[in-house]
Order: sequence, then structure tokens, then C-alpha cells
Amino acid sequence: MSRIVQLTTQIFSDKAAQEKAVEMIKKRDHNEMAVLFPDTHVEPLFAALSELPVPIQARSYAQGQGKLKAVEWAQELGAKVVEQWTIVDGVFTADPEKVATAEIIAQLNYREAQELASAGTGLLDREALALAEELGVEIHIRSIHQSASGIGTVIDAEGGDKGMKAVSAVSDVSLISITGIAFEGVAGIDATAFGALSNEGISVKLVSQASSERSLGLVVSQKDAQRAVTALEKAFEGVRGTAIKATEGLTILNIVGRHNYALERAIYELRRNNVWMHLIANSVEGHQISLVIRGTNEKKA
Repeated sequence: MSRIVQLTTQIFSDKAAQEKAVEMIKKRDHNEMAVLFPDTHVEPLFAALSELPVPIQARSYAQGQGKLKAVEWAQELGAKVVEQWTIVDGVFTADPEKVATAEIIAQLNYREAQELASAGTGLLDREALALAEELGVEIHIRSIHQSASGIGTVIDAEGGDKGMKAVSAVSDVSLISITGIAFEGVAGIDATAFGALSNEGISVKLVSQASSERSLGLVVSQKDAQRAVTALEKAFEGVRGTAIKATEGLTILNIVGRHNYALERAIYELRRNNVWMHLIANSVEGHQISLVIRGTNEKKA
């Protein structure tokens, strides 16, 4: 078995796309592929596949589980490629609905793809990508409207040329600022903050801390901002000089890919266009830079 073909849920929202997918399956070498499809469409797909002259391996998956199930099945069958069929041409350099000049990214490495998945790219799943990297399974994202040999985005260990790959945005976030004159050199300040938020079930999307240890910046979903402030005020009650403040209506702008001068170029272009940053952070591996900006400047940025 050389590959798993995962049919995404989006295909079944369009009758013409569903018929195209079945047509493509019929033309493939059935000894070299297995098909994974949504469990909400078992009957129509099995009816179509029953017309094939030879049996084909097929399984279904529950909503939201397709990408991971495809890689797990690849592991079971020894397949080296997962083809993710959808109605989108591939992973874009930016949201094409916001950026008219956005282009398809031909290749990504696993780490770049994981950063994009974390930033909200719906075609990608971090858990599936981590397992694919561990197993050395390539992921090919393609539109069923492309030619039989057309591949939109390939995700593998190499990832093509180095450099910036994409810009994405996480909207509707808030920056929680924690400052205190009594923080410097005191162990457990970060643990106290994270513990308080964890107890409230609040996830932290971004963290930044100055070397002076006097301030800590945490970015959370805007819907959780006031609960976060209340929880942190309670956690730091009695700690002298502590101030906790929420700045709402922000966006995290993520720049994915490796480039030595990416941060300088990004800051220059944003300032030149009157877009100011509340916070700057980068991933430890250096695959992503995150800039927190006003949400009203998201599309422009």
C-alpha cells in the first residue's frame, strides 16, 4: 500500500465535487490506495465504490478526526503518502479572502505546517502532522478540481526552499499585562499566573516576558479576557505593587518560515503603514514570529 486518500467533509457539500472524487478514485490503481471518508456519507460512497471491478479498502472517520485517522491508517498499512482531497487548491501564503495576491505554497516542512496549524489554518492538524513527521509520511493536499497529477501543497521533511512561507492571523484576542515591583528574582510568578488561568480553563495563546522579570504578557481569547483578569487579581492578591490589565480587540499576526531578517522587515513595513505592535514573540525553533496588533489593522497588516 503506497498511499491513503482522505476525502474531506467539504467534498460532500457539493454534489459535483463528490462525483468528481468518485471519478478520480475509479481511475486510480486500487492496489496502491485505501480510501478514508466521513462517516456521515457512508451509504452514497459505498454505493459508488461498489461499481468498481475490484474491491478497494475503505474506512470512515468521525467529524474532526479525518486527518489524524489518515496518518494512523498509513502507519498500520505501511503507506508513505496521505493524499488529503478537498475543494481548496492547497495551503495559501495568506487568507485569499483577505489578501488578493495570496499564492499556493508548493512545499512546507512538518514544523512550518505545525506552526500554520496552530495559527488556525483549517487544512492542517498539529497532532496528525506530529505523527506524520515521526513516521516519515508525506501529506499531499490537493483539490479534486485539479488534474489527476496535480498536487497543491506537499508537506514533508525537506519543505522546499528556506525563507518566509506564509502570514496568518488569529483574531479576537486580548493581551493580559501583569506587572509588579516585587516580581524580580521571585520564583513561581509564572507558575502562579498559569495555575490561576488553568484552574479557570483558560488557554494561553502567546507568552512574553522581559528579562527584568517585572512584567509578564499573556494573550488569551477575548471572550476569556475578563475572567482571566479576575482570576489573576485573586491569585496575586496581597502582592505589593501588582497591576493587571487587559487590552482587548487585538490580533496575533503570525509570520511562518525561516529568514534572518524577517523581524526587521516586518517591523519596518508595519510601522511604515502606521501599524503598531503591542507585543513581539517568536517560537523557540525559529519557524514563527508572532506580532500582536490592533484588530482593526488586521487586514491591512
